Amino acid sequence: MPTLTEEPLVFAKATELCEALLADPELKALRENIERFENDQAARLMYESVKELGEDLRHRQQSGVQLTDQEVAQFEAARDTLLNNEIASAFLESQEALHQLQKKISRQVGMTLEMGRLPTEEELAEPEGGCCGGGGGGGCGCN
Repeated sequence: MPTLTEEPLVFAKATELCEALLADPELKALRENIERFENDQAARLMYESVKELGEDLRHRQQSGVQLTDQEVAQFEAARDTLLNNEIASAFLESQEALHQLQKKISRQVGMTLEMGRLPTEEELAEPEGGCCGGGGGGGCGCN
């Protein structure tokens, strides 16, 4: 009996999906935004600085340290500057859009494998309150 990893049709269809993703003009634009960011040293440094500052504040807060208003204001100002940078904000939006697409595709494939059929639009919809946490009693495929 052939194993699933030896099934050429499954991988051929996966390759078709990947080719469709690469050919999609909207996805090309998202990747271009990410490449523009990667090639812009100033935007990358600004992003890394805000990320490190946020992680430091989060770590200190989780350790029980009370953050000062000045520290919070400094972080918010740095974050606002980052978000006002066209290249950095396009990068962040593109990164999130690609993450959401990957999540949706993974969810559809996972549910298909779990249920042995194509999931309906209703089944694919994220339950309110997160996985199994919200509005309606099970059936979300999180075991």
